[in-house]
Amino acid sequence: MQARENTSYSVTDYELNHLTHPNDGYKSETGGRMLNLRDSCSHKKVADYHKDFYRPDGVCLVVVGDVDPEELHQVVDKFLEKDKVVLFPSEDESTGIVRFAWSGFGYGEDDFLKSTALDLLLTYLTDTSVAELQKEFVECEDPLASGVYPYVEQWSPSQVTLIFDSVPMEKLQEVKPKLFKLFQGIVDGTSAIDMARMSSVMKRSKLEILNK
Repeated sequence: MQARENTSYSVTDYELNHLTHPNDGYKSETGGRMLNLRDSCSHKKVADYHKDFYRPDGVCLVVVGDVDPEELHQVVDKFLEKDKVVLFPSEDESTGIVRFAWSGFGYGEDDFLKSTALDLLLTYLTDTSVAELQKEFVECEDPLASGVYPYVEQWSPSQVTLIFDSVPMEKLQEVKPKLFKLFQGIVDGTSAIDMARMSSVMKRSKLEILNK
């Protein structure tokens, strides 16, 4: 923990999880924070913590009835969408990291198929230089990042994270509107998914699984 607590990825990951999971255990650093480990940690506290918080009763929002999905999303987004700027030590103060996180799926009967589809979509969007996010943010005349990387925490529900690395400080605020505009284009069909390339992504993923 001492070796990585103040690294850029650990600092931003810690703050991101506090934003996305402010009221549950997912926000906690599983290895512990150095200040607490040194000053206040004990075997009894660890045992009591596991007894109180490692429980199977998760929380999920369920909306039932004749509801306009778009209107519902707008209402919920007012409470769920959060932004936070975090400072961390770095040898290069000219760039930063931008992270986005969304709740994914759980482990229900229908969730495996959804999670698999999400993994394939993330691969399609980020895996090669011709992937949409790489073309728009990295492999372009005026890049906003040196790389775009997806990461999925296998929680319940899962947490899907997109990491934009080495973003120029003066361009940090440009990443979010450009990303959401790209997503909206995919949703409304103005930026159609290349089904031939998606088919290639699916075949490659199948081969990787079979070869394990």
